[in-house]
Parts: sequence; structure tokens; C-alpha cells
Amino acid sequence: RVLVRSARLIGTEFGKAGIVGANFEKANLGGANFFGADIQRSEFTGANLAKVDFTEVVARGARFTGADIGQGALFKDANLAGADFSNSSLQGAKLKGANLTGTNLKRADLRNAEDVTCQQLRTAHIDTTTKLPAYIKINWTSDTDYDCVLIED
Repeated sequence: RVLVRSARLIGTEFGKAGIVGANFEKANLGGANFFGADIQRSEFTGANLAKVDFTEVVARGARFTGADIGQGALFKDANLAGADFSNSSLQGAKLKGANLTGTNLKRADLRNAEDVTCQQLRTAHIDTTTKLPAYIKINWTSDTDYDCVLIED
């Protein structure tokens, strides 16, 4: 099991690596490349993930709680099913084609995130504290039910 807690791994190459269950808690991974890596059940709690490339990763069950994912992070076609992004900042992240089935986005900040769809949100877990991009409008009908509308320019 890989343990790199609180490490400084800026720009590190993890492309296509099999690092299931790795612990990157509080690590500085700014600009790292995880393209196509298997990071299922890995721990990224409190990590700096600015400009990290998570394109096509398998991150089922991974924990990103409280992580600063920030501008330029790529999650294109990533499998994030069951991942935990609660209390995370995903501002400016790109989520085109990402599988968010069962993903915890409660208290997450997705303002300025790109390519988020209502379909993705319907499969994820959000709540009234989830901050969404300006192009998505949520009309809450109860504590757990809502209508999602994509606002056109």
C-alpha cells in the first residue's frame, strides 16, 4: 500500500499506475498526472490537487474530502462512482463525461466548474449547501428532491 501522506509531489507522473488504496492525505500534488490510473479507494483528504490530470482514472470509492482541487483539474471521462468530494473545492475543475453515480458532492464547491450536467448531478448526492456553476439552477422541491435546469446563454 502506497503511503505518501503530506508529501510534496508537484508534477509527479502517476499515469496508468495501479495505486489502489494509496494514501495521499494532505499531499501537495499540484500539476501531477494520474491519466488512466487506478486509484480506487485512495485517500486524497485535504490534498492540494490544483491542475492535476485525473482524465480517465478509475477512482471508485476514493476520498477527496476537503481537498483543494481548484483551477484546471481535469476529470474528463473519469469514473468517480461512490467517491467522496464533500467539503471539497472543485472550482474550475473540468468534469466532461465523468461518472458521478453515487458521488458525494454535499457541501462541495463547484462554482466555475466546467461541463457539469444535470444528468451527472441527478446520479450524485447533492444538498442545499452544494455550490453549483452559474449555468445550473436547482429548484428544491423538498429536502432531498429537486429540479435541475441548465441555463442557456
